[in-house]
Amino acid sequence: MKTVLAYAKKPVGAVMMRPILERLLRDERLGVFGAARLFGHGGAGCVFRDVGLENVRVVSKIRARLTPYDLYMSADFGVAAPRARHRVHVFHGVSFRNHAVNSNALKYDLALLAGPYMRRQFQRMGLIDAGNIHRFPVVGMPKLDDLVNGRHRREEVLAGLELDPSRKTILYAPTWSSKVSSLEAYGERLVPALAATGLNVLVKLHDNSLDPRKASRDWRGTIGALDAENLRLVSAPDVVPYLAAADLLVSDASSVANEFTLLDRPILFMDVEDLPGKLKPKADLETWGRKAGWVVPGPDEVGDAVEHALAHPDEHREVRRALADDLFHDPGNATERAVRAILDLLELP
Repeated sequence: MKTVLAYAKKPVGAVMMRPILERLLRDERLGVFGAARLFGHGGAGCVFRDVGLENVRVVSKIRARLTPYDLYMSADFGVAAPRARHRVHVFHGVSFRNHAVNSNALKYDLALLAGPYMRRQFQRMGLIDAGNIHRFPVVGMPKLDDLVNGRHRREEVLAGLELDPSRKTILYAPTWSSKVSSLEAYGERLVPALAATGLNVLVKLHDNSLDPRKASRDWRGTIGALDAENLRLVSAPDVVPYLAAADLLVSDASSVANEFTLLDRPILFMDVEDLPGKLKPKADLETWGRKAGWVVPGPDEVGDAVEHALAHPDEHREVRRALADDLFHDPGNATERAVRAILDLLELP
């Protein structure tokens, strides 16, 4: 039996690997283990259980470091199992900030690229050449297969949150950053402004915004204290069901905005002061940036922006579709390609 260790630094890492791990867990030739940082009240095990991976056998970080697993997989660049024979990286997402385009990917035998755009960015940085291009297969993003294959039905997701499916739904999903996050800039005013539209409002925060070690304040308490029957702070780590339920996305510099383009629905990008000046040099606002939607200056303008976007959903359609084609290769079949690449690495048919 071949052994596989999946390491998740935080819950979103387990989300990115979940479709692949579900397939590997069904393969009797493989023993699948998991390790994670302690997170929340459930410890490391909750990181996998909370995304439905109950059959992953959780081990300590010490055991992970000392055991020579056949394969190590992670959505984080650090290597928690240095004795593993093979290493596979699954990226967190594709954002115009291009944090994923990093020389640390060279620590891995395989870095599973989401699409042509990501490959071009790695080539532009000089990280892919003729000698190592085989280590960077373009497979797509397995996490997003369920977004396009109908697994999550809008009505069922909203009914599960006790919200009226006949009412239009806004999803607010900001990034986590002290510099470029709309949540950090004016979230305490923006969320009530969204709720004031009278539409369903789902708030999906980044893992770090809910982690007391990283968060600037108690956002769970702040948003939970708002008295609005149409507002829900959603806690499941996987954003995909909420994307499927949303008629409109409100975000900022988060990679979730790119993922939402697969549904071809309107997007609002909340602006922050001097965004270009706060971005690192490898950020790319020119190719796609925020061109797939409307840029909104702040909370005071968001109500009118929501009304306009929902009334004119066809605006930016051509850009949304072209962006989705460039960023995400053949959505719906990414898991199959990723699993095939991993089994090839393990020399298993």
